[in-house]
Amino acid sequence: MKGSRRIIAVILAIAVALAVSAAFMFVAMEADHDCCGHDCPVCAVIAFIGRVVRALVVSAVTVLICGISLHLTLRVKCTVSDSKGETPVTMKTRLLN
Repeated sequence: MKGSRRIIAVILAIAVALAVSAAFMFVAMEADHDCCGHDCPVCAVIAFIGRVVRALVVSAVTVLICGISLHLTLRVKCTVSDSKGETPVTMKTRLLN
């Protein structure tokens, strides 16, 4: 199960990378097109590509920030729980009252 998820993740990452590179190639090829005015379809596609790329960057940064904060939170919780996990039994202390 773990291997198949990894394969699917790699395939999706390659697909996104290919789509973004194709979009950038389209923008590069059509950057100096003959614009027909206000309702130019090429300009509309270029604007759409810009919005999609911005959304991908924002979501990637959000996932990165969430991953880092989750990692730091789990790291702090593990450190705190390890230091407070001591009991008289684990410290081999006799309670002679």
